[in-house]
Amino acid sequence: MRWDMTTAGRRRPVHGSDLSRSPACRRVISGSRFLLMACAALLGHAAAGWAQDPARTATIYVDGFDSGGATRQGTFGIDRSSPMIDSVAASIGAKTADGGASLPPNVVATTWYYGDVAPSYYSAADVAQLQQITTQWGGGVPRYALIVAKYARNVLQRSGARQINLVSGSFGSLIVRWMIEKNVEGLAGEGKIARWLSIEGVLAGNWAASRSDLGHYLDFLGPLPIDVTHMSYAWVGAQIHAPRTEADSPYYAGILMGQMVSTDDTYDNGALSALMSSYGEYQPNDGVQAVADAHFQNVTAASRLDGLPPTLSYFHDDHLSVKRDRTAWAQAAAFITQRRRVTVTMTSARVSDLHEVHTFLWNWLPAEVVLRAASTRRPSSIAGASADRSRPSRRRARSRRSCATSPREKLRPSAT
Repeated sequence: MRWDMTTAGRRRPVHGSDLSRSPACRRVISGSRFLLMACAALLGHAAAGWAQDPARTATIYVDGFDSGGATRQGTFGIDRSSPMIDSVAASIGAKTADGGASLPPNVVATTWYYGDVAPSYYSAADVAQLQQITTQWGGGVPRYALIVAKYARNVLQRSGARQINLVSGSFGSLIVRWMIEKNVEGLAGEGKIARWLSIEGVLAGNWAASRSDLGHYLDFLGPLPIDVTHMSYAWVGAQIHAPRTEADSPYYAGILMGQMVSTDDTYDNGALSALMSSYGEYQPNDGVQAVADAHFQNVTAASRLDGLPPTLSYFHDDHLSVKRDRTAWAQAAAFITQRRRVTVTMTSARVSDLHEVHTFLWNWLPAEVVLRAASTRRPSSIAGASADRSRPSRRRARSRRSCATSPREKLRPSAT
């Protein structure tokens, strides 16, 4: 296979009137032209998302689905450790929450929203409120969102931080979406949420969870009926927003939002792709989550920070391997600290001598084509405000982003 590609990149400060002219982060495939804008972090305006001070902003990671979560015993809403969180914290020069009564204002923290015992900082009113929500909804997303929101308030109180960043993975992104759009604990309404980065998020529901006859095929779906119900397209559309793929809330307008999606569908031997194909509904996916459901398809004008849509980046990982992709987490670290928006634009691509399997019984065309872009940045730019800018390092950290077209999109060997 031979590739002929032309690329164009641009990096500039984002402030003042220049910001309103920044290009939207979007993907366009039209005939032989392929345009991808993979956007990293931005900051620097009067709105909450722009004016955030990284040195006084705590970061909270909201993890995804746990197959044993529904029956988990123990205390929810308390600090817990995670090697992945330790790595992100180290990359931005921050410490992790360790259960102490006093935390640094730029602390990185994570907690369990699963469990059956309230933490010691809950009042009787907190316990009663959580019980009421659990009874009303049967648990699931509304219960978890309340637990995460109360934990965020506790982190703010212990650290003295002015705001929080939210980084969510998979099912955790649906929890954060509920938390923002429903203004749980008043966090969004008070401008306490500076940034939100969703990674392979169940933002608009989940394809397999929306088909009751398919749940048993995907091992991550079986044990938690209430969580599976809340991941269905019908529930998201009825209980959060319709259309489910749209972000339409004024609370988003004060939050810098970013989205990272993955395109390697080989998880579980490609079971999800096979199932989608059997229904005649194939679409790019990471083995668990469809790409189209992992980011907002539309963001209304009232939901945009200074008129810009969320950033969007593609990685060629599967749903689980992204946790081991240090490049992805370097980008996450950049997102929660940086003051520039970076756009990588691939303006055209030509594919020739493409050898795709063709048998008597099955024609594999059109092909799946993965385009990879690479960029470099200094470690000091990742560490943000915590870095010593007076002595810039000569070492560079390499960042790779992969961008996949749909295997069923009409990009054929003859395309130019």
